[in-house]
Amino acid sequence: MNYISYILWLIGEVAKSSISVTKLIWQRGYNIAPVMDFISTIQTTDAKRVIFANSITLTPGTITVSMDGDKILVHSLTEDGFRDLQNGMMDGRVCKI
Repeated sequence: MNYISYILWLIGEVAKSSISVTKLIWQRGYNIAPVMDFISTIQTTDAKRVIFANSITLTPGTITVSMDGDKILVHSLTEDGFRDLQNGMMDGRVCKI
């Protein structure tokens, strides 16, 4: 996988997350269940860890708070958003670039 295909995939993820966050905002009662916890990354270089952390922050509803080695502290507006990061798809895609 090259940078261009990763960027295109990330744009799609940003669009899907934007729609999800917009739905949360427009719902009555705000069904938001924030989560702040660490996720582990499989990235082996600082550059890839930074790309991964920035990709998390670019995705609406999630933000990278801090990094310590292979641990990244993430805040997510929803449990689903946090679980999506835990499943490792984004982490795996960053490894391929």
